[in-house]
Amino acid sequence: MIVSIDTSGKMGRILKSVTIYSNDPVSPTKIVRLTAEIIDTNHPSGIVGKKIFDKSCARCHVDRGEGNYGKALFIADCSMCHSLTTQRKSASSIWQLRILTEDMLRSRISNGYPGFIMPGFYKAVGGPLDDKQIESLIRFIKAKD
Repeated sequence: MIVSIDTSGKMGRILKSVTIYSNDPVSPTKIVRLTAEIIDTNHPSGIVGKKIFDKSCARCHVDRGEGNYGKALFIADCSMCHSLTTQRKSASSIWQLRILTEDMLRSRISNGYPGFIMPGFYKAVGGPLDDKQIESLIRFIKAKD
């Protein structure tokens, strides 16, 4: 069996689940959880945090979301690290974000997340987002549809 993971737009530690189906009458289904450390060789070494706002990186990490709000902004910029899946098993899914309080989301989006590669996206700390965009992301993330 060969298992592959699409790592496009991902960097750092990711978790994935693989379901294996067999003809075993006692246990026909097994779920295997995989952890991978993604090192993107297409990016210059050491790109983390606020470097994604630099001109050469911004076209993928910032520019696509410019002028967008809510779901469109999430899809354009956030979805490269946070999937839209609502399955609890996905460590970087929107479901994992929904369990955070609005204040926690606001803080992480605005100021970044210490210990992870996510920088602060608020204009006041060097990011591209204004208050209205940050609030639109929070509303979208917390929506149950």
